[in-house]
Amino acid sequence: MSVPTSRALLIAAEQVRTQYRNMPTAFISNAVVSLILCFALREAVPLPRLGWWLCAAYAWVLGRFLLWRAFKRADPPASDIAVWGAYGLAGSALNGIIWGLGGLILYVPGNLSSQFLLLIVQFGMGSGAAYASASALPSFLAYFYPSLLLSAVPFFMEGDSVHVSLGIMLLLFVAATTHFTIGVSRTIVDAIKLRFENINLIGELRGQTTAAESARQAAEEANIGKSRFLAAASHDLRQPLHALGFFVDALRGHTSPEERTQIARNIRRSVDTMEELFNALLDVSRLDAGIVEPHVVTVPLAPLLERVRFEFEPFARQKGLSLRAKNTRALVRSDPALLERVIRNLVANAVRYTDRGGIVIGCRPRAGAIRIEVWDSGRGIPPDKHHEIFQEFYQLENPERDRHKGLGLGLAIIERLTRLLDHRIELRSTVGKGSMFCVTVPRGPPGGSGVPSCEADSPKRK
Repeated sequence: MSVPTSRALLIAAEQVRTQYRNMPTAFISNAVVSLILCFALREAVPLPRLGWWLCAAYAWVLGRFLLWRAFKRADPPASDIAVWGAYGLAGSALNGIIWGLGGLILYVPGNLSSQFLLLIVQFGMGSGAAYASASALPSFLAYFYPSLLLSAVPFFMEGDSVHVSLGIMLLLFVAATTHFTIGVSRTIVDAIKLRFENINLIGELRGQTTAAESARQAAEEANIGKSRFLAAASHDLRQPLHALGFFVDALRGHTSPEERTQIARNIRRSVDTMEELFNALLDVSRLDAGIVEPHVVTVPLAPLLERVRFEFEPFARQKGLSLRAKNTRALVRSDPALLERVIRNLVANAVRYTDRGGIVIGCRPRAGAIRIEVWDSGRGIPPDKHHEIFQEFYQLENPERDRHKGLGLGLAIIERLTRLLDHRIELRSTVGKGSMFCVTVPRGPPGGSGVPSCEADSPKRK
């Protein structure tokens, strides 16, 4: 199974970083071993030859040290790691050539002790390279082959069985070490892959844990919300029920026909209040249960806004308010019944909480959408209450739960309807100056109605 490109890049970068982490061991061992070797061979090898080779070895050590420091300072990302890998490969190849030439230059014919010392050093340096550069296999091979193969040449050139056998043993060591290092390199790469897989797995587990915790919190909040909802609903239902009990007891007494008529009117009002509350609770429950399914069609806004204006104009006039619906040719994509319910609830709220001035219903075109806006010159809503007013039974100015001031479910139903329709509801309000609720609806396809042309003007106080 192939590794994805992004993962392969991360693995290759980690291989290079491992090589650079091992560099101090490589250049320190090179400096120490080369110095000891030259000291041991000072009587068998001419000093100028030793000096030139030792200078070349130490020049490489200095260059490797500077490269290692530059890498540490740069701390390159995975996308820039390839060039550093190339530098490491070139340095390893140069070191292999230096040690391979050392096997030729420092070889002393007829001096078995110096030859064995040189052979042991080459074996040791090759084994050390298998550790230091196994993570970057090309770098290991670039050092190992030149250093060992060039060092084998003088032994084969001697021609006798002992030296040829030593040369063959050197080649067998090259083959065995290469096989071993390839296995180590694969193990390192597999460990790096496993580490990244574990990191991804830990991230997924953390994400799942976070999601589970979020779901648990959401469930707790929903449970608390339902409890609050039921508590408020039971409180609001208890009021008309208690009133009905009082009125029924009053009918049992000796009352005049006029009193019985008045009590009957009061009973009717209590029943109407209970019916209104039951209908609102049923609407909320149906929306929460997902029973309501929207039927999205192209809806002309003009007749919808006019129906809402016609319905609420008498109530506005009773309070001395003006209610206007701006003319429009806009078409939108929505469920006409549910969208009208949203606008009706917004206008009902505006009429209920506006004491002077008026209400304006209109719309504004936006990119691919229409904003339906309801402006009022009412009391306004404090900024810290903008979220709370969409909760069930929450009313800013009705702590006594007077049913004549509404049920506190209108905005909760609006929030659920707009979420169901995938429309955005927004609120702008200034305390003492009024509010503007707007619903953003997708624009309908162009037709004979022409380009939407509508504006909503903020109402003025009287």
